[in-house]
Amino acid sequence: MYNYKENRSLRASVSAIALALSSVASSAQMLEEVVVTATKRAESIQDVPISISAFSGNFMQDSGINDLQDLGAYAPNLNLSKAGNVANQRIAIRGVGSVGNSAIEPSVAVFIDGVYYPRPGSVVGKLHDVAAVEVLRGPQGTLFGRNASMGALNIRSNAPSHDFEAEVHALAGSFSRREAGGMVNGSLGDKVAGRLSLQRSERDGYGRSSFDGADIGGFEDDSIRGSLMIDVSDRLTATLRADWKSIENNGTLIEVLPDSVLPAYLNAIAFVLDPDQNDAEPGPLPDVADAFDYRVHQKHGDRATDSQGGLSAELVWAGDNFDVKSITAVRNWQNDTHEDLVRLPADILQRDTAYEADTVSQEFQLISNLDGPFQYVAGAFFYHEEYSTDQGFDFGADFCRPVVYNVVLSRTNAAAVATLAADQCAAGAQRKAIVSAFEHEVDSMAVFAQGSYDISAELTATAGLRWTRDEKSGSFFSRNNNPIAGPQSLPDNPFGLGLRADESTDLDFDDSMVTWTTNLRYTPNDDLMFFATASTGFKGGGFNSEGGPVALGDERTFDSEEVMNFELGMKATLLERLIVNATAFRTDIEQFQDRLFDGLGFNVVNAGELRQQGVEVDLQSQLTSRLFLAMGLSYLDSEFLDYPNGTNLPGFDASQPQDLSGTRNNFSPEYQGSLTLEWRDTLGDELEWFLRGEYQTVAEQSVSGQTDNNPASRQDAYSVMNLRTGISAVAGSWSVTGFVKNLTEEGYCQATFYQPLASAIGLTDPDTGNAMTRCAVAEPRSYGIEYRYRF
Repeated sequence: MYNYKENRSLRASVSAIALALSSVASSAQMLEEVVVTATKRAESIQDVPISISAFSGNFMQDSGINDLQDLGAYAPNLNLSKAGNVANQRIAIRGVGSVGNSAIEPSVAVFIDGVYYPRPGSVVGKLHDVAAVEVLRGPQGTLFGRNASMGALNIRSNAPSHDFEAEVHALAGSFSRREAGGMVNGSLGDKVAGRLSLQRSERDGYGRSSFDGADIGGFEDDSIRGSLMIDVSDRLTATLRADWKSIENNGTLIEVLPDSVLPAYLNAIAFVLDPDQNDAEPGPLPDVADAFDYRVHQKHGDRATDSQGGLSAELVWAGDNFDVKSITAVRNWQNDTHEDLVRLPADILQRDTAYEADTVSQEFQLISNLDGPFQYVAGAFFYHEEYSTDQGFDFGADFCRPVVYNVVLSRTNAAAVATLAADQCAAGAQRKAIVSAFEHEVDSMAVFAQGSYDISAELTATAGLRWTRDEKSGSFFSRNNNPIAGPQSLPDNPFGLGLRADESTDLDFDDSMVTWTTNLRYTPNDDLMFFATASTGFKGGGFNSEGGPVALGDERTFDSEEVMNFELGMKATLLERLIVNATAFRTDIEQFQDRLFDGLGFNVVNAGELRQQGVEVDLQSQLTSRLFLAMGLSYLDSEFLDYPNGTNLPGFDASQPQDLSGTRNNFSPEYQGSLTLEWRDTLGDELEWFLRGEYQTVAEQSVSGQTDNNPASRQDAYSVMNLRTGISAVAGSWSVTGFVKNLTEEGYCQATFYQPLASAIGLTDPDTGNAMTRCAVAEPRSYGIEYRYRF
């Protein structure tokens, strides 16, 4: 929905800033050069013909960015959101991403120190001792080991060196937040240097349930990373890395959206939860008054334990005309999540899910170091993953009575029949009433090469090619240990609720594809560069890992995505004080992998074709010697070109699809913007102080877990403000920083989903198709103070 006033305000702000830049640039000091490794070489970001945003470790520390979700507020067209649990993180670039709690391949590949992390859920948690994060937009398959169909996050930790350095830091903040960490680096001999960093963070919850007193949103986060750099010979260097991380939390605050609640819904809940069918004392109701008061009235026993660890070895041999790099890695990720699934003021249905992924990867790179006009990168990548999901549903103390009894009573109006249904429910298994197990193995290999040739001093042509083959095999098993969970059938199971269907399916999938990239870079002078890119991407198909009310069988497999991408870009440096980088793009995705919600879980289907197009701008300027500005802007036009079999609204017949052609994709806001201003000055000869303000705005968008173009699932435009101020020694030995995040306590939904079991309970509207909707609420205002000391 276009908002003229908001867009007019945005244009006016941009114009004012541009005028300010032109008036003060002559008095400003030069900007620091940003060095990135997106092309496998250390280059200035202004020389790389890619749509890229880069953030140094110093920038992230100055902004208080301590996890990837925070980073999404600064990089144009980058969105990171969490739903109900740690494993369910979504990383999206240009409005396209994949959630982490499924077997679907990610659209945005994440690499940490050159190692591929396959599951978005495995990169949550605090970032520490990071050198830089690079956000690469568009397909990156001809440069990175695992194909990145929509983009990549390239994260580099600080490397060991022979110079001694050490740091400790401590933080205290709202909601009893406590954090401590440290780092030590130095020489361990003439040929060996080592680095060790560790961190612990914990916080109480920011939400509370008045039903069971649950504290919601708390966590404990522990991590440690060690690395050794060994000069094996004059030409060979080895870097060995080990890391471990553990996160424990008690879930995300899930509120009811008041606008989605009809009076009939409250009557239905009161009837279904009524323990004795006493009209004078109906059942309890959830809190539906305010979605952003951080208070709920519902059972909340959510908890999760997430752990991961890995080892990697990077070998670099420096030749006369080329370098050879080998990156070998093994990783393990485990997540155990418990959820109160229905989230009403009763003990109804609980779900336990255990995720585990074991991965082995090997990448070889051949990188030229020639002085002539031709440069190249070539490589091969081998990857093996064993991934499993074990899930069980437990019936709570209130499931059979009053819920099943009252649901059947509402349909038959016969107490004897309702009693029979409740008794049948109670006679079956209560724990592990439904169980399912999914596993798959992935073997992937790829070879890729990219070369650049300087046609003239101003013009460079680049071409790249990649061949990828994925082979996947697996199985899915689901069983109802309590018959009432299965589909209704007469006369065998007259009271079946259709929660899950029994299924046993063997799975097999393989696919291969050649993708390519071409690029022209024109550099008329040292301060200006234009580029044009055409590229393709590939995202492998796979298997649905969750059960459903009907057995999927062969439909459990979905096909690969194919991406076609065009870009026109400009990078400009004005007076060495102002950087303006802009890219216009068009991305078409065929066989788009979309997720449908069946009332309890999600399944992946292939939509027809999706187009995402727009513009993204990065701007930085040292306005004066004391005032720094950074800005990110993006405009995104999203449209399904072809989607004739989209899922219907929950209140309508699910067997009748709706045509979603011409509608907008989820998580695709029309615009995003961020503005950072920092004033830094001295106090005498030995002290320095700063004041930093940050403003981030996001347009209206659908943040629903289900693509159905429901206006009721849209999150209105919102803006967030952060403030930081501090004092430090000019020599950099210590600093004290105070901060406030979400200063105005803006309430908004990170994600929405329909009320589980909405159809069974009677929480859907047959006239509009809507249903009672849940919101994963973003965190409220928080504040704190941090101390750092460097030795």
